[in-house]
Amino acid sequence: MEIKDLKIFMVEDNELFAHMISAALASQYGYNVVVFYTGEDMLKRIHEKPDVVLLDFQLDSSNLNCMNGDKVLEQIMQLQPHTKVVIISSQDDLEQAIELLKYGACDYICKDLQSVNNIATTLQRLIELMNLKSEVSYYKNKSSKEQKRLAIMMSVVFVGLVVSYFLG
Repeated sequence: MEIKDLKIFMVEDNELFAHMISAALASQYGYNVVVFYTGEDMLKRIHEKPDVVLLDFQLDSSNLNCMNGDKVLEQIMQLQPHTKVVIISSQDDLEQAIELLKYGACDYICKDLQSVNNIATTLQRLIELMNLKSEVSYYKNKSSKEQKRLAIMMSVVFVGLVVSYFLG
C-alpha cells in the first residue's frame, strides 16, 4: 500500500484545526484526508471502509446530542474492526490514553505544534504494518498452495510405486 492508496477519515469539530491538519498532510506528505465535523457524519460513511480514522476525543461538548470520541471509537470497532483509529486530543491524560488503546485505538496523539509530524509518522507506521500483514498473508497463502501441490505430487508418486510393486 502506498500513501495515495490510504483512505483516511478525520473527525474533528474544530474546523480550523481540521483544515490545517488535512491541508498539511496533503501538501507535505501526499495524504488525502476526508474531514467530518461530527462522529455521526463519519459513521454514516463508515461502510466505505477507511483504512484509518483520525478521531478527536473531545467532540463538541456544547452539543449534548453529539457523540464523544470514545463512543465513536466504540462504534467504529463494532462496524469496521479492521479500521485503525488514531485518537487526537488536546488532553495529555495518560489514563485516558490507556483506556482508549484498550478499546481498540492504535495510537494517541496530543494536539500540539508537532501534531502534523506525529500524525504523519503514525500513518507511515500504519502503512508499513499493513504492507507487512499483506506480505505475511501472501506467503501463508503461497505456502498453503505449495503444500497442497507437494501433497498431490507425493500421492501420485506413492500410487505409482504401489502400482509398480503389484505389476512388477
